[in-house]
Amino acid sequence: MTTGADRVILLLPAMLLLCAAAHAQHPLPLAASWQTGHHTALDQYYPGWQMDMIDAGHHMLPCFALGGPEGQVPGDDYARAGAEVYYNQPMRRVAEAGLPVCLTSTQWESFLYRDETYLNLPIEENPNWVTLDGEVKKSLSPFGPVKWWRELGRKWTDSDLMRHLQQLYPEPPYVILLSNNESAHLRWHQVEDSARYMALYGAGRSDEFKRKVVGDGYIERYNAFFEGMREGLGAWRDRAILVGYGEVEPHMGRWGGWRQYSLAIPDRLAITPYIWDGASGSYYVNDWQGNSDGWKGYAPQVCFMNVVHQLRWYREVNPDFHWELSTWFDDKWKVKMIEAGQEMPPERYRAFVSFGMWLTRPRIVRHYVGWHIKREVDWEWYEQVVQAVDTVNNSEVLAEFWRNGELVPNTTQEHPHQSDLPESMVDADRWFALNTSLDPWRPHDVVPAQILPLEFKVWALAIRTGDAPNRRWLIYAHAPLGDEQGVEVEVPDYGKVTMDVARGGSYFVVDEAAGTAEAL
Repeated sequence: MTTGADRVILLLPAMLLLCAAAHAQHPLPLAASWQTGHHTALDQYYPGWQMDMIDAGHHMLPCFALGGPEGQVPGDDYARAGAEVYYNQPMRRVAEAGLPVCLTSTQWESFLYRDETYLNLPIEENPNWVTLDGEVKKSLSPFGPVKWWRELGRKWTDSDLMRHLQQLYPEPPYVILLSNNESAHLRWHQVEDSARYMALYGAGRSDEFKRKVVGDGYIERYNAFFEGMREGLGAWRDRAILVGYGEVEPHMGRWGGWRQYSLAIPDRLAITPYIWDGASGSYYVNDWQGNSDGWKGYAPQVCFMNVVHQLRWYREVNPDFHWELSTWFDDKWKVKMIEAGQEMPPERYRAFVSFGMWLTRPRIVRHYVGWHIKREVDWEWYEQVVQAVDTVNNSEVLAEFWRNGELVPNTTQEHPHQSDLPESMVDADRWFALNTSLDPWRPHDVVPAQILPLEFKVWALAIRTGDAPNRRWLIYAHAPLGDEQGVEVEVPDYGKVTMDVARGGSYFVVDEAAGTAEAL
């Protein structure tokens, strides 16, 4: 008899190999964590614990830490557990099961300024930002020598540790190399304080020109860096997928200053798919941005509707582009909500995550928690991510909608982020929240600043399969402030259905041919 654990072990390699055909269908999701227990392994999310969870039947991606360039095989004190416990034993289990692997790390290229070997190079050889006054800043430049990028890239993978891991498991389905991707960079609006830029182009160029040459420069240098990384790999060279944190722009169009942070130009929405094999976008609720988990209008649910179009454009450039959803409920934000009288049960996080999952259908749903946090402190929150992922994988109905369904736009509304949009986004479908009987607003009636005080009681979206008259819709909805009964939800090109919506999320299936609408 096949157990739950056996089923997961059998299915995971096939699920991950489907990534190569992501333009034809969406691979079923896997759960993962940014934290991989490299601080105090045994009481954190270290790889051995991850494999125990997979053996228990959960749909998870095994993740290990990758510490730095030219890494050595660590000693017996690594993560207070030793290399045998942290790396060797779990990697052998991963290999025996034939699973894919992920190595999480810091921002690789930041060592061009963190390592004094590069930072102290002569100005003419320095890869970093050189100001008009001749100061070398700890910030990468798109105009410096390319050779150091390639050299450093190779140092990350041509190492004793990487050779050791490849010997332990030479033929995984694939390997995700995940960068935290928060290096300091010279931005396009700073270039007139760059000695190299001014020598090349002079003052007074247009913003569009600056964005283009900066983008071109980073494309060249990051490609050299990643070529170096691949050159340093052995058995994993053709199996590596290089993924960067962020690399989507959910706030595009939210306010007039968003272009300060963007390299969008006509015919190039972003440089991301020309550089990275994938992205891990931050679907975060935190206290410093003033956003919410959907109970008010400035929320990731709204911002990530922008990401739907961006991912479509990325896959026009790279059909195999890998997409992850990084998720987080900031502890400080949770405290603020509790002080304001709201209830913050863990299932509220699960419902928030599930909405982002169905909106963008990522291959990996990656929970964020601080590197030093103990598992016993955080698990009730990470567990919500695992449950959301397991729910999709364990239901034939949900799995079919996930793989083959089409996200349904709500064309009766406009997305509220309309400021200075790139041409490709002006007429794109960017609003996917369904109209409900509890709606407090209409997006086209307000500017983004007016969204903040408005409360949302229900969020709903729809995924459609089939053609008329045999269409089926999956409705996913959640009510962040508390369960709602008898909510009318308008399904585009079909009509209204009435459903009860839970704080922890609810599923509803509408069948056109049968004329039924039922809770799942």
